[in-house]
Amino acid sequence: MLDTNRILEAANYDFNGKKILITGASGGIGFATAKKLIDSGAEVYTNSRREIEIISENHHHFCGDISEDSTIEKWISVLPNIDGVVYSAGILDTMPIRFAKKEKMMKTWDINFFAAVNLSAQLIKKKKLNKQGAFVFISSISAKHPYIGGSMYTASKAALETYSKVLALELKGKLIRSNCIAPAMVKTEMYEKGIEKGSLEFMEEHVAKYPFGAGESEDLAQAACFLLSDAARWINGITLTMDGGFLLQGT
Repeated sequence: MLDTNRILEAANYDFNGKKILITGASGGIGFATAKKLIDSGAEVYTNSRREIEIISENHHHFCGDISEDSTIEKWISVLPNIDGVVYSAGILDTMPIRFAKKEKMMKTWDINFFAAVNLSAQLIKKKKLNKQGAFVFISSISAKHPYIGGSMYTASKAALETYSKVLALELKGKLIRSNCIAPAMVKTEMYEKGIEKGSLEFMEEHVAKYPFGAGESEDLAQAACFLLSDAARWINGITLTMDGGFLLQGT
């Protein structure tokens, strides 16, 4: 069994005095990243559609739907200046293209892309970002390696990666960086929903193709903390692929 505590302790970062914003923090990658940052001394401001349980005086939660403009406006109005953003909110809705309708497409795009753009734009407009800060967007390997039924999800993640590069270009004068992390299969709620919609046997066959097994949320938390930290000060406008060796199997 994988020792997640070992993962969380693998790299120790000093975020004392830093304030970090995290979306999609109710579970999975967002939750693991919030815990890692708090343990590293950061003051963390989280958002999700439901409450979360992190007992710490350095944790502040704002509950609401990030796809709604009013939620972002209210949240930003009470935020202090921050040093980093981890955009982890996202949804996966798989369907064949012949069934795609604008209403269904917008549900995916509102969370996976438009809310990320709106949030970062408002933070910039309201001058809430400190110099030498950093954005980290959670993308997916499917942005470059699409799959049947994944048109809306993969396209939204590809757009997110391109947007991150433009953000990096526009903010370089303030030494604010923007990068993406593109994971393959990670054991989050999406993983569990994949089992529900498909089958456990199919999922096990897929995970068997990963030399290092499916990822854990803590693996992504480590990477997010690195990209937020001063240790990554020379890394800007990139997408970090994390796939446990999965893509190598196709070479």
